Amino acid sequence: MHRTLEEIEPGREVLTDDGPCYRIERRVALDGRHGKFPLASLASFPSELAALLGREPRLQGIAPHEIAFFDTETTGLGGAGTKIFLAGLGWLEPDASAFTVVQFFMRDYEGEAALLRALHAELFRFRAVATYNGKRFDWPLLQERLILNRLRLPLPHPHYDVLYPTRRLWRRQTTNCSLVTLESELLGHRRGADVPGEFVPILYFRFLREQDPSLLSLVFSHNRHDIVSLAVLMAVNHAVASSVDSERSAPDGFGAETEVDWLSVGRLWESLKRPDAALRAYSRGHAAPGAAPAAVESLLAAGSLLKRTGRPREALAHWQRCLDSPEPAHRLEALEELAKFEEWRAGRPEEARGYTEEALTLLSRFTSAPAVWRTRFESRRVRLLRKSPVAVRSPELVP
Repeated sequence: MHRTLEEIEPGREVLTDDGPCYRIERRVALDGRHGKFPLASLASFPSELAALLGREPRLQGIAPHEIAFFDTETTGLGGAGTKIFLAGLGWLEPDASAFTVVQFFMRDYEGEAALLRALHAELFRFRAVATYNGKRFDWPLLQERLILNRLRLPLPHPHYDVLYPTRRLWRRQTTNCSLVTLESELLGHRRGADVPGEFVPILYFRFLREQDPSLLSLVFSHNRHDIVSLAVLMAVNHAVASSVDSERSAPDGFGAETEVDWLSVGRLWESLKRPDAALRAYSRGHAAPGAAPAAVESLLAAGSLLKRTGRPREALAHWQRCLDSPEPAHRLEALEELAKFEEWRAGRPEEARGYTEEALTLLSRFTSAPAVWRTRFESRRVRLLRKSPVAVRSPELVP
């Protein structure tokens, strides 16, 4: 005799116009931590920053308790037959006393319409929704299932997909950008017993056959963990992105700290077309002594940005500092930029030729360099020799 769903995951049935749906509610006190991160920090939601990072202007003015964190567990990875059998919503309570997670569960296929209607009623209490890769999966799937169930229920919410700023900020520092990996490597949270996402549909189909709710115990906790981690990750992203305007680290060290962090913050702000913020981040990234690869990348990125924004002379010092890098690729990029500046901006072809010859010498030792580098520098040398005052006296250069 199997234990009942109510015994394994205490909850209650809620009645909808399409029948009953099982609802589970859990509260997480904010006086604890999620890995290294204090949950109390979830009470802060800088909506203007969120609107920028999420590329969604309607997020401006949203209060912390007005955004719902949404995640689903499904019967597959997409397609007309994929259904949502577990939908989770998390939110900060208005008095910031707790973070609440509510889950709606589909006991069988006949209960899909009831789940969708119950979920929609809960979701409509909020002014915005946040997901992790939800723009490509969860949200379109929800809309599709509403249509296929002939439920005319609108979803007008501003949508903040946390995946996109997360990739900009953390892909260089972590193994990958899956939520479970970030939870472990970035947030320092260990789930304990868990179920890999690819096994979730298999367990649900077994439940439908065997009617043993214990098969889904880890699925329910997996979904709750995803929702809390999503909320925490969003807060961490905000702290790191905003640390560009602070001379000190964010609380609990969740600001940008390393050269790689600052490079990533700079790339993020540059992608958002905020060059001044990007340059401040790059400056912090290459301020440390030495020639760490990420610090040199910050120098190159700052030089490129200064050049594109009409400040090439300011970029010179950045490119010259890169010549001390132990990485040949970094030095080649800097030498090319310096040669371009001397040839086209300063009108000093002899100086440009000096940088070009230095690059060709480096390439003779750097045998693994792409062939395009040698082609570009050799073409530049030929052109610069033609520009040389003595070029006309060199028979081999006369057409």
